[in-house]
Amino acid sequence: MNTGTIKAAAGLFICCMLGILSNAWAQESADKLSQAKHKQRLASRAHLENHPFTGFGQEYINFKNKLSDELGLQWGVDVSYLIQRGAPGGKQTSVQGIYYPYANWTLFKDRAAGSGEINFSYNLSHYWGASGVTLQDRLNVASAQNDYTSNQKIFFELSYTHTLPGEWDWLSVTAGQFPLSNFDGTTYLDNQQTALMNFALSQNATSAYPSASMGAYVQAQNDLFSVAAGYQDASNVSGQTARLSSAFDGKYTAFASLSWTPSFKLGAGQYSFLYYYQPSVSAQPENVNGWSFNAQQNIGERWAVFGRANGSTGGVVGIKNSYAAGAALLNPFERNPQDAITVGIAHNRLSAKGLGYPVEMRGSETALEVQWVIGIGKFVTVTPDLQFYPRAALNPGQGVTTVAGLRTTVML
Repeated sequence: MNTGTIKAAAGLFICCMLGILSNAWAQESADKLSQAKHKQRLASRAHLENHPFTGFGQEYINFKNKLSDELGLQWGVDVSYLIQRGAPGGKQTSVQGIYYPYANWTLFKDRAAGSGEINFSYNLSHYWGASGVTLQDRLNVASAQNDYTSNQKIFFELSYTHTLPGEWDWLSVTAGQFPLSNFDGTTYLDNQQTALMNFALSQNATSAYPSASMGAYVQAQNDLFSVAAGYQDASNVSGQTARLSSAFDGKYTAFASLSWTPSFKLGAGQYSFLYYYQPSVSAQPENVNGWSFNAQQNIGERWAVFGRANGSTGGVVGIKNSYAAGAALLNPFERNPQDAITVGIAHNRLSAKGLGYPVEMRGSETALEVQWVIGIGKFVTVTPDLQFYPRAALNPGQGVTTVAGLRTTVML
């Protein structure tokens, strides 16, 4: 697919969707539903911080609220430490730290000029002792025991979003560095720091798009629907830096996303679909078409069920199709709103090419995970976690593989 075709397809998609839905969006333009993951974190944190179950740390919360009210600045930082050990063959303990600062700065809100905001987020993961890669290799599993198995730096986002004024305030344009994962995931299947940890239960396990890259997209949204389409620099696969040098070289990742966030009598829901095309670049020398469907449905105030299905063509990644589902019991003892008992299961169809043509390999692998998130006040959670692989993909005769973990997360 050449550059002209990508641009034409994206333009046609946008025009068709805007033409069909513009009347509905013009009539309904309340607070918008954000795709940015760090803005979802900000909304979640604000809800928790305003909950009256404890007054500890209220002065700090008031300070953050003052910055938001007076400067339009919202920010946070999530720090987590994860200890994991596996059997059989784990031998060493893996200790991982993740540091995730994020911010949203509303520069101006003016009906004549519209509104503008800057979004920022960064991810740093670091290991002490055995790395996640070492533990995964010793366990002979294809789907890793967590989302970041090595020391990693990802400049997730530094972007500017401009929302149009007046009756067009349902339409926005974003440009800069951003991740496609903003459009791919739900609360319980998308954040290793606060939710499930297994690779196939904490992200799109089949994704071949860049971790983050320079680009732009157009988004139309109201309280119920969101449609987005755009492109990225395809060559900055790692997303380690916000790189302009290759941003206009002609290799572009094209994507389109549709999401629906209804509120039923039983509870709020979140449903989305993402399609993307990743061209062949030096870091990933193969054209890839990928898709991802995500769903989450709350059932009253105590339960949430969720699932995802995704896939990609070619042999760039080791998992070519992944299907995940699970459920969470929220605040089971009415002690702390952060408390949750969560169970998830993922079934992955594997690619021999993506795994480097191993000597022994099963065609698929299943991972089961159960965890208990225990809230401590409004800022800390401690989470014991167990993962089970009935049969390890890279050693068919190994039997049940187990990974035990303990995570501590501080959210400021």
